[in-house]
Amino acid sequence: VGQPLAGLNWLIRENEAFDRWQRRKCDVRMAEDLFDEWQRDSAKAVKDSSKGGAVLHLCTIPVQPATELPPGKVRLKRLSPMKVTQSVAVQLETTVLEVGPVYSVAFTHQWSNMTYSVEAKLLPNKKGVEALCPPGMFSVSSNEGLYDVHLVIDSSSRSKNHQTLTVGSTESDLDSSAKSESTSSFVPIERKHSTCHSEIFRAEPLKNDAAPR
Repeated sequence: VGQPLAGLNWLIRENEAFDRWQRRKCDVRMAEDLFDEWQRDSAKAVKDSSKGGAVLHLCTIPVQPATELPPGKVRLKRLSPMKVTQSVAVQLETTVLEVGPVYSVAFTHQWSNMTYSVEAKLLPNKKGVEALCPPGMFSVSSNEGLYDVHLVIDSSSRSKNHQTLTVGSTESDLDSSAKSESTSSFVPIERKHSTCHSEIFRAEPLKNDAAPR
């Protein structure tokens, strides 16, 4: 659910006798081969009504966590934005990158270790890349949380360090903003301290005018 077609592979039967399948990227060739198979199956269906049409088999391939790759020389300096609520473009500022290698950005959930990987575009100044956050990160609420972001080079090495991306939802942002507003609107009642003035009476001995006898 929420997985883009470009991130999937489709299965083609390699050998019907041994029921072997081959994975291929979803591209124009997939549509052409599927259409040819549909035409062949349609011709068979005319002769045999029990034969169905062509079926498209799709599959996902688990992405290797970036932490399992050996670190390279590239260091990450900054990630912007650092918090997202939907699939938007993010930029990774790095040390100077070479022209030629294939760069991708890996997002690894800190709790589930689920990793999403997308292709990255080299910035004109060669000091960073730009990539679109995978839509699958926003498909279910359990995907919210903190993600370790690495730059992967030629699918063989990664950046020395990582940046942290916070993935949230609009509802959670509204809840937090509502809480902050309620907190900021609270005004404590000032207590007026009443001071009691006590008068001090000094007792003086009574003067007796009469002389003692």
